[in-house]
Amino acid sequence: MQSSASSERSDGVAAVDRALHVATTLANAPRGLTLSELANITRMYKSTL
Repeated sequence: MQSSASSERSDGVAAVDRALHVATTLANAPRGLTLSELANITRMYKSTL
């Protein structure tokens, strides 16, 4: 079982991973993306983005 501090670190790392994935996806789309396109490409819910 993980301690809560360890769990918070894991959650933080996951959040950074998601943010980098979104940033990289947007950087690779010179014309930009709609929210729906970004959600489809990243496989994330629109509400998460």
